[in-house]
Amino acid sequence: MSSFSRRVASTNQPFYSKTDYHVDAWVGYSRKLTHNIDWRIQLNMKSVGEKDHLVTAGMNPDGSISLARIEQGMGWQLTNSFDF
Repeated sequence: MSSFSRRVASTNQPFYSKTDYHVDAWVGYSRKLTHNIDWRIQLNMKSVGEKDHLVTAGMNPDGSISLARIEQGMGWQLTNSFDF
């Protein structure tokens, strides 16, 4: 017999990861350019202050990582629109 104990995956003792928190934000401005034309600009920010990093997506029965995924860091999008 081997001297190490083997841990078997069980629904009674699941593996849990750390809690995942993300902050998204947006800011916008609109202005009437003429009687018939309205202008709007908006900045959307996703995952504010984060960097790209690996996140555990699967675990082996012994507790080691079996699968990881890349979590994208902060991103942004700037949009302009004109309403007639």
